[in-house]
Amino acid sequence: MPPSPPRHRPAGAGPKCGEPALKDSFCRPDPSPPPTNGTVRPCINIDTWSYRPGSGQFITILEFQEGTLRSIQYGDRIP
Repeated sequence: MPPSPPRHRPAGAGPKCGEPALKDSFCRPDPSPPPTNGTVRPCINIDTWSYRPGSGQFITILEFQEGTLRSIQYGDRIP
């Protein structure tokens, strides 16, 4: 069975976390060496979703790479 194609947009976080206050998407250069079969992946698709959960809580930033959650970072406390 061939591998499934990569997801390029986060799936699953929206229904669980709600709509983010801010979304950003960009293409990060791929640091890995090019494949030997001649194909090239020009970049890694990155999506960041920022949440403001409410007063007294911390801004929460989810980072997705190729549609898969890779990190959760916490920012400043919301006054």
